[in-house]
Amino acid sequence: MTAPSISGPRIARSDQASGHTVTTTSALGRTRSYKMELLPAGVLRRTVTTPSGAATVTLIKKDGTRDVTYPDGVHVTGTLGPDRAVLIEPA
Repeated sequence: MTAPSISGPRIARSDQASGHTVTTTSALGRTRSYKMELLPAGVLRRTVTTPSGAATVTLIKKDGTRDVTYPDGVHVTGTLGPDRAVLIEPA
């Protein structure tokens, strides 16, 4: 039995008409993909696929609403709010 090589992941990018896919492959041969697509009406679809084939799909709409569907079928919708700045005065 030989030990796996100790090197970083291999990264590949492929472009499609509506977006791109980035694929990483670990030293153990496990592949994970990150696909970004611009859909009609300006909706961005991000699909992350794990080595097991399970995919999490996120739809990001122009109004900031995010619809996330997890591999187990759970669906979550939410909107991110603005960042809050915190001012700390010196003592």
